[in-house]
Amino acid sequence: MKSFHFGKLVLGSTLVTGLWLGPASHATAAPATIPFWEKPAVQPATEKYTPAFVQLLAGPDLSAGLATFDAANPAGQTDFVPTNPRVVPYVQGTDQAYRVIPQGLKEGANPYTDRKYKFTSVPARFRDLTLLQTKGGHKGIVDGRFAIQLMVAQPAILFLAIDRRDLKTYEAFGCPPWLQDFEPTGEQLLTDDPMLATAGSAYLVFRKKIPAGPLTLGPCAVDPRTDSMYFAFFGQLDPTGG
Repeated sequence: MKSFHFGKLVLGSTLVTGLWLGPASHATAAPATIPFWEKPAVQPATEKYTPAFVQLLAGPDLSAGLATFDAANPAGQTDFVPTNPRVVPYVQGTDQAYRVIPQGLKEGANPYTDRKYKFTSVPARFRDLTLLQTKGGHKGIVDGRFAIQLMVAQPAILFLAIDRRDLKTYEAFGCPPWLQDFEPTGEQLLTDDPMLATAGSAYLVFRKKIPAGPLTLGPCAVDPRTDSMYFAFFGQLDPTGG
């Protein structure tokens, strides 16, 4: 894996240098000894989950003009709209907002608010957990000021679903430091995204234990031409199931 490094990014119409722009909490991290996706899988077979109560406080503020993955987006467009004819029919609209859906993770549900993709395969242990629908068009934002702000009522497990193709981009350009706290579960989810199927890819599930209180999710920072935005879901350990 290449270390987190600096590269060319677009901020509005101005070319800037530097990877994670924003407050100190999103500063560039030192090279990790092991990428988060190469850590040992942590998913005890006996664990069962119940939905966690999560509140969306605010979606990302795009008014400042956030830095983007310039190779695919020279105009600095923060809300990527695909032109591939296979994908265009799935575009829902750029005015959609982030949403938390209680018990929303299940086959037939949508992982994104601005795309019509639906889940086709969800592991049984994750079904009906609390779903955070993100915006697929925000996948190319690399700016550390990008923040999805949530409130978690009780200690929980945050699951992050990341397209396997994203990991190749992280290997080549570096990974957002906030992702480094996650661990693989060995589980995956599928949708009817035609490009996901063509690439033979899937959403790999990573997890991290979180305390009650405020929670901020950072940028995905991938190539919007080939990769996908993450989405998240939340569960609590079911005391009756391990």
